[in-house]
Amino acid sequence: MQASGPEVLEFGEIETPKPGPGEVLVDVEAAGVNFIDTYRRSGVYRMEYPHVVGVEGTGSIAEVGEGIESWQVGDRVAWHEGPGSYATQVVVNSDFLLRVPEGVSSEVAAAMPLQGLTAQYLATSSHEIKPGQTSFVHAGAGGVGLFLTQIIKHLGGNVISTVSTDEKAELSRKAGADEVFLYGEGVDVAYDGVGKDTFDASLSSIKPLGSMVLFGGAPGSGAAVRHSAPKLVGRNRPVPSVPSVVRPQFRGAREALNDALQRLRARLAQLPHRRHVPTGRCRGRASCAGRMSDDWEGCAYRLIQTLRLFEVGILPIIIRRNPTTII
Repeated sequence: MQASGPEVLEFGEIETPKPGPGEVLVDVEAAGVNFIDTYRRSGVYRMEYPHVVGVEGTGSIAEVGEGIESWQVGDRVAWHEGPGSYATQVVVNSDFLLRVPEGVSSEVAAAMPLQGLTAQYLATSSHEIKPGQTSFVHAGAGGVGLFLTQIIKHLGGNVISTVSTDEKAELSRKAGADEVFLYGEGVDVAYDGVGKDTFDASLSSIKPLGSMVLFGGAPGSGAAVRHSAPKLVGRNRPVPSVPSVVRPQFRGAREALNDALQRLRARLAQLPHRRHVPTGRCRGRASCAGRMSDDWEGCAYRLIQTLRLFEVGILPIIIRRNPTTII
């Protein structure tokens, strides 16, 4: 075999290999098929040719080499590193052997070692999963994805996975995934009150013809919209004029606010506050956005000004006092 596409693969006869010290000769019952096989066949990994591909498989031990004490002829084993596994017999280092339990088919055992060990170290070494932690697994119905999902669940974690089809979504759920999403499916609406820093992420999270709602006069949101206009057109995600869309609801919000201010007038008057007279885009935004527990009346005043500025695209600000919502 020479390095090239799959068309160079061919059947051939080779001499039966002999196990050396610490090795066993295995009668191969099934061989695992992995991407690394394509790398070695195509020349991505430099190999000596002709080359027998395959590194993973399962079978029964036919002969043991010198120094082997824990394995004997007839044992059913699987391995993840046995170069030349696309063959009827292969020599494997005993350090790479796994014992195949009773009742596990050769086909299942052959597909387990490489992907299973990969999933095991991802969930225990790359990041040690702790009970209650949430993981995001792409290709949740792939070989590693299915193993990884089951290991994470066994360790007490939660799994959110992505897949490409409904059939794969069902496989991922059966493996234990708590939530499964199809690639490109997206959500119906993303509410974004941050603005520039989260604009692109919010845009990518919604499905075609979904809605993205910017609210709160988020800093930089206008520039972000202008910058991303080609994306919006190309993905058919309309950004409608906010005033024209919500003007009827806005009238009701103004009336509700006036009622709330009347009911809270006495209580507001007793609280310490700072009054800001806004110019342009509400000069007191910082206080209103994050430090309003001692500034209800000032925030209420600025809210009235914000409502008056609504025609230039600034949306109402929700006044809150933790843990009780005031408006």
